[in-house]
Amino acid sequence: MSIDPDSELIDEVAVTAANVPDRDAADDLLAPVSGAEDKPEVFGDSAYADGDTLARLEGQGFTVMAKVPPMAVRLQGHPPQG
Repeated sequence: MSIDPDSELIDEVAVTAANVPDRDAADDLLAPVSGAEDKPEVFGDSAYADGDTLARLEGQGFTVMAKVPPMAVRLQGHPPQG
């Protein structure tokens, strides 16, 4: 979901299956603003905190605010849930 910061109204929505990580919809949601000079901040759950997603979004100029999974979970080999 994308929210316009000025009007505070939802302006974009992407729907995926329940077994698909949230991060898989990020490119579709951000496509309308990917070329903008003043990009919005991206807030997401731990699915947005994996290295590939962070690198991809930050490489496109987005600032990503996402909760990084606890170290104990990462050390046990469990992938972040999204």
